[in-house]
Amino acid sequence: DTVLGDFDVKVNVRYVRRGLQSLSNEDQQKFFSAMRQIKDLRGDEGRALYGPTYLSYDEVSAIHYRASMGQTGNQAYPHENGGKGQYCDQAHFTPSFPPFLMWMVMLLEKSLQLIDPSLTVPYWNPGHEVRGLANSAQSSIWDIVGPMAGDPADNYQITTGPFANW
Repeated sequence: DTVLGDFDVKVNVRYVRRGLQSLSNEDQQKFFSAMRQIKDLRGDEGRALYGPTYLSYDEVSAIHYRASMGQTGNQAYPHENGGKGQYCDQAHFTPSFPPFLMWMVMLLEKSLQLIDPSLTVPYWNPGHEVRGLANSAQSSIWDIVGPMAGDPADNYQITTGPFANW
């Protein structure tokens, strides 16, 4: 064998997004475990471990919050809040909704992949899943992710399932 030299090659990897309900129990648990890690591991600590692109779940949520609430942090119409509030939800009710939410999923996914490169954010098609159900709470998705809402006596806190006590 003859070695001609060393060279660097960039490889693009395609990730296949699968439905949450189609994941094996093992893959679901890997996903939930990584989600718990990015929820529990604060941004600075995560960046020290995984590098500068790490964002915690709370940091991703904060980006979503700011885009939803506008620059004042008050989701109010201009005539409300002494004229200081603004209704400026740039995350949902504008043409930017699809690319913004795709970007948000990508941010979340990149942090998950720093923990486990085999992960992608699974999807859930609620229109397909709840079709024909009288109540969306009857969906089988809640058997996987835990209850849709917590106990009203406990301020609706989710206390069971993989997202308990967030």
